Amino acid sequence: MADVGEITEDFRTDDGNGSKHEDETDLPRQSGTKRTRSRRRRNGGGSQGFSETGRVPEKRQEEAESGGGSVRPQADDQKQGMSSLDQEHQTKFYEHYSKVAEEFDKEFLKKYDEDLNTSLIFAGLFSAVTSAFIIQVASQLQPDPGDETVALLRIIIYKMDNTTFGNNVPTLPEWTGPPRTMVHVQAILFASLAASLFSGFLAMLGKQWLNRYESTDMRGSAIERSQNRQRKLDGVDAWYLKSVMESLRLMLQAALLLLGCALSRYLWDIDIMIALVVLGITLIGVIFYLFIIIAGMATESCPYQTPGSQFLRYLGKTIRSGIALALRKTLKETIDTIWLNTECHHPWWSRGKTKPFLRDLLSEIPPALATDARRLWRAFIRALVVPIKVYHLLRRARNRPQVEPSTPEQQLTRKVATLDLRCISWTLQTSLDKAIHTSAMFYLLSVLEVAEFDPTLVVLCFNIFIGTISINRGSVTITEELKSLAAASAGCF
Repeated sequence: MADVGEITEDFRTDDGNGSKHEDETDLPRQSGTKRTRSRRRRNGGGSQGFSETGRVPEKRQEEAESGGGSVRPQADDQKQGMSSLDQEHQTKFYEHYSKVAEEFDKEFLKKYDEDLNTSLIFAGLFSAVTSAFIIQVASQLQPDPGDETVALLRIIIYKMDNTTFGNNVPTLPEWTGPPRTMVHVQAILFASLAASLFSGFLAMLGKQWLNRYESTDMRGSAIERSQNRQRKLDGVDAWYLKSVMESLRLMLQAALLLLGCALSRYLWDIDIMIALVVLGITLIGVIFYLFIIIAGMATESCPYQTPGSQFLRYLGKTIRSGIALALRKTLKETIDTIWLNTECHHPWWSRGKTKPFLRDLLSEIPPALATDARRLWRAFIRALVVPIKVYHLLRRARNRPQVEPSTPEQQLTRKVATLDLRCISWTLQTSLDKAIHTSAMFYLLSVLEVAEFDPTLVVLCFNIFIGTISINRGSVTITEELKSLAAASAGCF
């Protein structure tokens, strides 16, 4: 066991020439700029100073401004600025990243590929069943040619012998349109069919999206392929691909409910007993589905989780917090008045205290309501004014000139560095392996560009460092196998 104070000690080694340099265990104690400069000195670049941006040496920057030379791309500068130790950390990290990404993608693709296959099969079978009912009912939306034929035969018979039908003179029937019931039934059936076909169409598109995510659409090093994979994964999260996949089941369930309603309405005019059987089975299915939605919404540990229960749980939390906040802000004075009077006249329902309690309420609640109404009006006005202020602030920020106009090379470097940070952040959130955490932390220490830094990295570094320490008899200690992880996470934090 090592004490936490030992982590911050200055470890130095002799390189054989009488000079001393910092060992990698000293990385957490140093700032990013000092580490970068010490590495550049070891690589023979210690004579060049750095500009304030920390990206281009001052000498080369002056040459570029005076026109005496050209600045090389930032990506090349970053590669050449990395020492062999930094490159080793980068290679080791992306080896671990590839391993974690392979396991994650295998499970992710298997889950949604099976779901899409099931949705396609169910949508195909369901569409065939719905089409059969539509064909059966569609004949009642048009005039029946058999009725017209029977009417013509009756007329011919009447012309031959007018005593056959007595005083009833046969005439051709007039078509006044389909029955309203059949129109409603057909509309519901077509809506059910459209929902099932659309879900099948989305399932087919989902298969294409998953194949594109799985495919390697670029050639290059393992690092570039890993960064390309992270970019596609960020797109999956940013465009809510998982939510779109989950919506397929909701459309199929809605289509099944519509089919049950259409059959119940169609059979009601034919035979009530048969219609009641179909309607009862449909209601049992609806009640069961509502039960599992409510059970899944009540607790996350319930195994009956559906997209509806997850959405309702999120919506319920949002609405509950919004209502509570609105009540606290708008009715604060009134609620406080009632609460204070209730405590002063407790128990207010007893004989002799009811009249004073009601008298105080009637005298104090109107001013409290007036105060709350004034606060509510201010909040309403603020709600109207704040969007206008935000618009002007955003417009001012958009029109603000950039202090340091970036070149294409700088944009490329910033983009690559951002992908590096996204890869590190995703790896720390996905994997629980301490060795992978260690390699990610050491690589994070060697990243020179921190543009668009992800704030979650700060929390991750702090949580990982806290996970490496333990309190034993009042002293904070670190185990030997977690010493390097503690040092790296402390330095990153």
